[in-house]
Amino acid sequence: MYYYQIKTRNNEMVLGAPTPVEEGQLATHHLNILLVDATPNGSGGTSAPPDAEVDLFYLEATENFIIEAMWDRFDSSAASVTISDADLAPFSLVLVYADYQTASISNDTTAFRKYLENGGKLVISGWRLSYVLDGLVGYEHTLGAGDFLYDLAGIDEIQVVAPPAMEFIGATGALGYPDVDFDAVGFPGWGGALPQAEAIFTDPLPGEVDVIANFNAVSGGGSVFHNQPVAVRKSDLVPSWTIIDFPLYYMTAATSIPFLDRVLTDMGAPPVGVKSDDGASLPTEFGVMHCYPNPFNAETIIPIALPERSHIQVTLYDLMGRKIANIYEGVQNAGHNQIRFNATGLASGIYFYRIEAKGYEQGGKFSIASKMILLK
Repeated sequence: MYYYQIKTRNNEMVLGAPTPVEEGQLATHHLNILLVDATPNGSGGTSAPPDAEVDLFYLEATENFIIEAMWDRFDSSAASVTISDADLAPFSLVLVYADYQTASISNDTTAFRKYLENGGKLVISGWRLSYVLDGLVGYEHTLGAGDFLYDLAGIDEIQVVAPPAMEFIGATGALGYPDVDFDAVGFPGWGGALPQAEAIFTDPLPGEVDVIANFNAVSGGGSVFHNQPVAVRKSDLVPSWTIIDFPLYYMTAATSIPFLDRVLTDMGAPPVGVKSDDGASLPTEFGVMHCYPNPFNAETIIPIALPERSHIQVTLYDLMGRKIANIYEGVQNAGHNQIRFNATGLASGIYFYRIEAKGYEQGGKFSIASKMILLK
């Protein structure tokens, strides 16, 4: 943790007494959404999709919102880098997806707890979250203090559909949330249902928890899993967290994307949009947000804030620092501007783009470089 104190100095350079020491917090929430990919890199089989396919699904599923960055949890772990609350703290919302039944991110839950304590918003979606988040094996679980799902949502009982039975064919939306259907066509090897799905059996859930989706069993009321909760959220006007206990990747895009869209909208996730350029909103200094989406497939947007009419040049480089292309060169008026970049013809990979701006009125100058990731 960081600690700080403040001293004042007057016009005569006299230093005042220090304030009491305060505990600093890393949270700023000034950036937009962070995607945390907690799905292992698969070989391409039915239950082990390639990492790029899963990432692309979530980028397309969140195209109505501003994605600031992506963290690949398993690539970073392989490099002995772990995610911390300091990594999460700049973002207004973190979306974690673990679409693999043996994905394990229990070591990350301390960071998630701290992030929430400092005012962040968290969405976690995955396949068999009792294992993913709390490392519980087997098919019937009792949770208690210290378990992430219990401490967060008061969930004290979870059951998993034991093989060879397969019951989960989707989720029935509650509180106005849409239904979600399992993609039996995209994943035909499982007999039309998701294996080893699980549901929440806590009865009752705490009053501050809303159920937003229930288990839809292939045998209907003949299954003990039918109509048990599978997605819950904090019951605030703007929820600070949502838990989705089924893998969105294995659902039909026509149903899973509207469901996720509703989750993010209700949580106040920043939508894609263009700011007004009326006089009151003109920037007071040069500035650049990260391109979004990032990673991207084919096209991304680079937002640029200009306090005055300026000449802009945007240049693309590869990892070796070699110039690849001129993305843009021209004149932009003062205001919140956007440069669109279409990467058709470029190979997947990591690139850097440099933005140089020179004002015409005040002669201000600005230069910055940032990273973009192209996934095809």
